[in-house]
Amino acid sequence: MTVAQPSDVARFTLSSLLDPEVADCDSCLGRLTVRLREVSGVSSAELESGGAVALAYDPAVTTPLQLEGVVRAEGQALATTFTHEVWPIEGMDCADCARNIERGVVRMTGVANAAVNFAGARLAVEYAAAETSRDAIARTVSSMGYRLAEEGAAATAPPEGLLRRVLADRQDRLVLLGTVLVVAGLALSLVGAPEQASIAVWAVAAAVAGWPVARKGVATVRA
Repeated sequence: MTVAQPSDVARFTLSSLLDPEVADCDSCLGRLTVRLREVSGVSSAELESGGAVALAYDPAVTTPLQLEGVVRAEGQALATTFTHEVWPIEGMDCADCARNIERGVVRMTGVANAAVNFAGARLAVEYAAAETSRDAIARTVSSMGYRLAEEGAAATAPPEGLLRRVLADRQDRLVLLGTVLVVAGLALSLVGAPEQASIAVWAVAAAVAGWPVARKGVATVRA
């Protein structure tokens, strides 16, 4: 016959014990409860509404004060292991772009979660700083045809003319170059140049202007 062990319940408000990034991260809270269930004397650990965790424990083995220390220590370990960042992202023009970026980033070694807010043009990433970095994530995003921007860059950048803004963006430069080539092809046809010359210029224009779209298409297939 199995005799049930006596148990008490201790409740802790996580926002007062944990780093805000950990307290606001569902994945981190899930990891925390798993770790707390492995603590000697703890029979269960459950998250409750209102941002609290309830620990059923054997008072003969541990105390609420000791458990509070464990919650703090485990929370600090999670805060040290996982970094939570939100970055502006440029180049998205559809909801599929957001999903492709999420899939590409979350496959990276060290990335636990990735979520893109298409309307807000923001990429939120949870990653292990010992295994990857912002630069590595930025390279992955860039390989898919998009770009991570520095937070606040748009607000602090000096006012620029339309042409200068266009020339600052690689995709816009290609589109502008393609447009110039189309006009050049039309000019050649108007001055009586051989038809093959106009066709060749237009073909180059289509290739140049269509490259960003083609690149994103390839990245989508790979993702």
